[in-house]
Amino acid sequence: MQFEEIYKMYISDKYKSADNDLKEKIDSTENELKNIKEQEIKDYFEEYKKANNIDFVIYSQARINITLSASRKSLKEQAKQFIDKIVDDLKLIDTQEHKTEILVEYKQSLNVSQAITSVTNRFKAIEEEKKRKEELKRKQLEEAQRRADESIRAQTEATRQALENFIPKTEETILQVPVIEEKQEEILTLRFAVRGTRTKLRELKQFLENGGYDYE
Repeated sequence: MQFEEIYKMYISDKYKSADNDLKEKIDSTENELKNIKEQEIKDYFEEYKKANNIDFVIYSQARINITLSASRKSLKEQAKQFIDKIVDDLKLIDTQEHKTEILVEYKQSLNVSQAITSVTNRFKAIEEEKKRKEELKRKQLEEAQRRADESIRAQTEATRQALENFIPKTEETILQVPVIEEKQEEILTLRFAVRGTRTKLRELKQFLENGGYDYE
């Protein structure tokens, strides 16, 4: 027991303290080395991304695991493969019918298959809904036309019946109207001689003409 107490005091406790200090220094050094290596990979990632005109991804999306044992070449290769895949995806998207919509979807997930499927299904659903509405509208127009035709037929029939009921009564009324014979006034002849000045006789002639008299 005395030995253990002396060992703990002079050796074990001091060793643990030194071991902890050494571990902290090692961790700090390793972290610093990893940070330096990661910054180098980040710089390469940004340069290669810019060279390929990619502006919608960030370094963290590549999920590159930086370790001290991993070589810089292998880490840069991971960054390159990530950008190259995006370039290939963009080429595929550019061949699609709805490439603008697919690109918007792709930027959110970086999953080209999912983006194409999602947008294709969306437009398919929109087209089906449009056809459904057009079919419903066509049926509504046909129904409205059918009702209008029925209304016209009903009105025509009502008008025909009204005319059939009206015409006999009208004819009967016309037959019952008494005929009034117009009596013409008897035309008589009156002969006489007129004496007067030329002016007076002209005025008399003018009066007879204006009055519609038949004279000799």
